[in-house]
Amino acid sequence: MAQLKYQPIDLEGPSFRLVRLLKGNFDDAIQCELFQVWLRDEDIILYEALSYTWGSSEKASTIEVNGGELPVTHNLHVEMQYLRFEDKDRILWIDAVRIDQENIKERGHQVQQMADVYNKTE
Repeated sequence: MAQLKYQPIDLEGPSFRLVRLLKGNFDDAIQCELFQVWLRDEDIILYEALSYTWGSSEKASTIEVNGGELPVTHNLHVEMQYLRFEDKDRILWIDAVRIDQENIKERGHQVQQMADVYNKTE
């Protein structure tokens, strides 16, 4: 499987990406979809924010995102296993997945919106 290639987002407005954690059993491979949304009240969909930054920062696990492979920490991988529903998808805000960490301009854009992103979570 090829490495995840991020699609650009609109850096001129209040856009960000959310993660659709696809339904599955605990032991199934983690599969997700990334999609762009905007921080306007009439457009926003319900989502939950995930904080997982404890333990090692080594990216020892992988998940499938939009058909590509993304390295993640073991803690994030395990957390996603526990959060995944068996019968329906779940919409999450996960900074390590939703931000193209190689794109400095995007990282700066997303950091500026953090307070608003957290304020809109369920």
